[in-house]
Amino acid sequence: MAKKAKNSKTSGKKIIGIIAGILAVVLIVGLFAYAKMGDNGFFGRHTYSVKSEHYNVSNNMMAYFLSTNYQQYYSSYSYYINQGTEETDTSSSSSTPTLSELKDKQCSLQASDPDVKTWYDYFLLEITVPQVKNLLVLAEAANAAGYALTDDDKAQIDEVIESYKTAAKSYGYSSGSEFKMFGYGMKEKDVRAALELSQLASSYSKSVSDGFVYTEDNYNAYLDEHKDEFRYVDYLSFSLDGDDLIPETEEDTDTDDAADTDEAVDTDSAADTDEAVDTDEAVDTERNAETEALNTEVVTETEAETETEADTDTDEAVATDTDVDTDTEADEDEEEDDSDKELYYMLAGSAAQAIAGAESEDEFREFVENYLRKFLYVDLEDDEQDEKVSADLENLTVQSKLFADDEITGKLFDAAANETVVDSSGSEDGAYTVYFIINPDHIEEYRTKNVYAIVIEGEAQTSDESESAETVQVTDRAVKDGDTVNIDYVGKVDGVEFEGGSTNGAGTDVTAGSTDYIDDFLTQIIGHMPGETFDVNVTFPDPYENNTDLSGKDAVFTTTINYISEKVEAETEPAEDPTLETVKTVEEALAADSSAENFAKLAEEYSEGNEDASYKNVTKGYFSDDAIDEWLFDDSRVAGERKTFDVTATENGETHVHHIIIQYAGDGLMKWQYDADNKLRSADLTAKSEEFENAYGGDKITVDKVKLYKI
Repeated sequence: MAKKAKNSKTSGKKIIGIIAGILAVVLIVGLFAYAKMGDNGFFGRHTYSVKSEHYNVSNNMMAYFLSTNYQQYYSSYSYYINQGTEETDTSSSSSTPTLSELKDKQCSLQASDPDVKTWYDYFLLEITVPQVKNLLVLAEAANAAGYALTDDDKAQIDEVIESYKTAAKSYGYSSGSEFKMFGYGMKEKDVRAALELSQLASSYSKSVSDGFVYTEDNYNAYLDEHKDEFRYVDYLSFSLDGDDLIPETEEDTDTDDAADTDEAVDTDSAADTDEAVDTDEAVDTERNAETEALNTEVVTETEAETETEADTDTDEAVATDTDVDTDTEADEDEEEDDSDKELYYMLAGSAAQAIAGAESEDEFREFVENYLRKFLYVDLEDDEQDEKVSADLENLTVQSKLFADDEITGKLFDAAANETVVDSSGSEDGAYTVYFIINPDHIEEYRTKNVYAIVIEGEAQTSDESESAETVQVTDRAVKDGDTVNIDYVGKVDGVEFEGGSTNGAGTDVTAGSTDYIDDFLTQIIGHMPGETFDVNVTFPDPYENNTDLSGKDAVFTTTINYISEKVEAETEPAEDPTLETVKTVEEALAADSSAENFAKLAEEYSEGNEDASYKNVTKGYFSDDAIDEWLFDDSRVAGERKTFDVTATENGETHVHHIIIQYAGDGLMKWQYDADNKLRSADLTAKSEEFENAYGGDKITVDKVKLYKI
């Protein structure tokens, strides 16, 4: 009996051991399964952190919305996110923190949600959660209206999914793991679920907006009640700043241009005082004479008195004994600077009044050009001046201003055609703006246009100067101001070479006429030929921080001009645009059948724009091309006429040529009616959104933050 009991006890231990072993195996398998489910996004897919009556948003869906919001809005918040860090330059991707890293970055902005502490909290609770709640409100409204995704909606979702797959592969994600770029364990079905919710909300909102119908009576009534919202004035404007007229002077900067040879050359503002003053006086005299010529009707008596006072002050400053106390000299220099500044401020005001004397658009442009050439860019070489003037005149385009309740806008709207208005509110700082009225107070009554258009995007071409230009060495002409010149030199003080004062025959590139070196070193090389050796006489500044032993000493640099560097356009064969064949195919197809149905069919296959190719109520400037506007808004246009335009656009260093095939279909609303339609539609949609929010939002949508932070 005892033996039997013993066997029974032993058997029991075996059973317990077997059970324990089974439990251990089950536990291990369970851990692997748990890890596998986590890796597959199982828990995120079945954890619902935001809910409405008929829709649940999983954590994986929230991860998608959070990720896309971060990508979209990071640049807007990057300055604040990187405050207090070394990564204040957000131009490169390396400075962009990950979402996980945002959990350690304190948010500096005030948020409506009290739980926002970090930038991760901000993007999750302040941006993403409100967005998702709004989607749920619209989805519930769509459900109540019996609205469902259309086939076109589903096709758009499929296109987005495919675009994500393509982008993921380019970033190195393997097939089947493409959607992990949106979060751990993310699958296509998670992203698709998020897109379906977003598309349902967007599509239903558009259907509601499209359901609003307005008549001319509605437009007229809105115009009568809100006329100031439609009033425009068209004008040219030109701004002048007296500070821009003040001649540049050499400043004390320790610029060591030839670091490789450690040359002891530095920027020096201590040029000879008498010469500097004489130069300023000459410039003042020349510019004041030109001001008088430019504006004969402006009272010049005050200017003359001011010039006399300025000249007197200058003469006194020049005659000041060199032993005068340093503080006194500084005070007098400051007074002289203030006097000169006031003179240039008056000069700007005088020029503004002269330009305001224009009586036609052509005359206004002529007066502006006179100012640019005789004052603002008077010191530039002819080629550079022409380039600057041309660029400024090109920017002198007709602008439109909407009515606003401020003093200068009021003056613009009170002015008649071909009248000028001068804004002198910044005159104390030498700032003026002159306006020339092209089209006075009006509402925009031109007809918008209805068109069919197919946009075919050409291949990108990198707009890198290094690919289109090459640098050559020029030796057959003299050095000009602004040239890039390769030189060698040996510097001596009292006939003895000093450390760091020689290029040692290695050559160094400099800019002729610049102030990168001490004194007027780089001005003295102008006019010399490559191969020529000559002496450059300069004086070191006092003090000279790079080498105090050289402070204030005269030096002679024996200088050789090696060559002048010039960039010339490389002779390259223009790359053939393969999309031209596509353009030809589309044009031939439209020549055979230009119906709306065929346009839509071709657009679906080739176009980067609307898939149905239909554009309603196109306004001036919509296609961002003057040639299109000129053709489309020509009164002689007849429905059915078609033309192809090539529009060039540069983005991120790449130049694209968009081939736009446009067919005129007829007139749309008047521009002001189109604006009224948008305003009425927006107001009605806002009212409808508030109605939806009251019916399906608020406490009818729940957010579980505990679950939410398990993303």
